[in-house]
Amino acid sequence: MEHRRSELLEQDPACLYRWIRQVRTGEEPASQGLNWLGLAEAATTRASVELHRAGYEDLWWAHVALATYQFIRDQAGQHDSIEVSMMHLRTFVLS
Repeated sequence: MEHRRSELLEQDPACLYRWIRQVRTGEEPASQGLNWLGLAEAATTRASVELHRAGYEDLWWAHVALATYQFIRDQAGQHDSIEVSMMHLRTFVLS
C-alpha cells in the first residue's frame, strides 16, 4: 500500500505508531516512495507542538517519530545523524 506523508499525519498517532511497528517487523510492506525522514521530522514537530496542550497525543507523536527514525536506521544501517535526532527527541520529551 502506498501512503503519502500528509495522509499519514491525519491519522490517529497511536494507529500510525502501530502501522510503523508492523512495517518494521515485516508484517506490513513499506510504502514505496514515502519520505520516511519527512514523516519522522513531521511527527517530531507534532510531538513538540502537542506537548504544550493537554492530553497524551504528544507522547504518541514522539513514539511515531522514534519508530520512524528506527525504521530509517534499520534500513540504512548505523547512521549518526539519525541517532542524534532520536537522542534530541528523547531529551525534549523527558524534560
